[in-house]
Amino acid sequence: MVPHDQGTSVISGGIGMAMKKTTILFIFLILSFVGSRLKADTKTVIAKASSLSGKAREAYLIENAKKEGAAQLITTLRNDEFSPLLNRFMARYPFIRATALRGLMEKNLTRVETEFLASRVTSDIWNTKATFYDWARLRGMIVPYFSPEQVAYPKRFRGERDGFVGIMISVGVPGYNRRLVKDEEAPRSYQDLLDLKWRGKISMEPNGDKSIMALIMAWGKERAFNYFRQLLRQDLDLRRGHALLAQLLCAGEFPITFELNAHSAAELIHKGCPIRMTPFSPIPAEPGTLAVLNGAPHPHAALLLYDWILSREGLTELASRGRVPTRPDVKPAYPELEDLQKSEQLRLIMPENRPVMEDAHRFIQEVILKAGGP
Repeated sequence: MVPHDQGTSVISGGIGMAMKKTTILFIFLILSFVGSRLKADTKTVIAKASSLSGKAREAYLIENAKKEGAAQLITTLRNDEFSPLLNRFMARYPFIRATALRGLMEKNLTRVETEFLASRVTSDIWNTKATFYDWARLRGMIVPYFSPEQVAYPKRFRGERDGFVGIMISVGVPGYNRRLVKDEEAPRSYQDLLDLKWRGKISMEPNGDKSIMALIMAWGKERAFNYFRQLLRQDLDLRRGHALLAQLLCAGEFPITFELNAHSAAELIHKGCPIRMTPFSPIPAEPGTLAVLNGAPHPHAALLLYDWILSREGLTELASRGRVPTRPDVKPAYPELEDLQKSEQLRLIMPENRPVMEDAHRFIQEVILKAGGP
């Protein structure tokens, strides 16, 4: 009888444990279902917001954003750029805690893709560039969104079907140190840089793709690639990092840099750096944009943040930190950037030019880096 009793006890215990596990699993599934129902779908929220206008639209977003209470931006902006921006947004919408994750452009793309594939999206808005926007859109990682603020932006900075709007531009310009190169002797065109007198005196970021893309678009691949092969024969000083190149040019490490980021160069000039920017035609420019992430955990707050950054108030705050805005009623912080903002010589690298980016990156890997880049 004893063995029988023990066996009954074991069986009863096994059934009890199984029932307990089943109950826990059932509760987990219920909570998961409820959680999925409570979490608003990004596409649904955008569709609802797009069906409303004016005060009704704002009231809908505010009511639901109060329940969410947060919004997160993933960006390449520096801390001294995004912190004042988000603080001003929170002053407008104090019920939303706005935060930012900062990283390099490529690392941010990897993060966004990894979270999307794992269905664990943690950020709401992604600040990225035009070519990455198109890549992510084709994979369903972002949801096209047409903000009411888009009408304030020139058509050349907008996509007609994909919700894209360039809110600022990253402009690539050559520059020189005025203590090492006289203004009247400075190069004035891409062709001038091939003059033998500049051999061994030009620095370049080996991974800089804006100028390569712009010249492919303007000249065609064969002519553009031939030009860069000739330029490489000038014994270029290849250094990684546009910010580092600007600082070294300022310090007189070399006389000329092939491509500076205009907003960074303008900031250094106003701090007393003896450099001058000399834009060549065509002027490479890739718009920076915002994208609503598919699966954003706070979609209502995300749309409020998106709209506010695109507004005159939001973009003015961003431009005050030195960026080149595309909205006509917002002026850049530095006079040197105003001509670039309005220039008709800008060769804009838009989402549809993503295949050109792929051509440029292959050329960088197969030719430029093999020529001596780190």
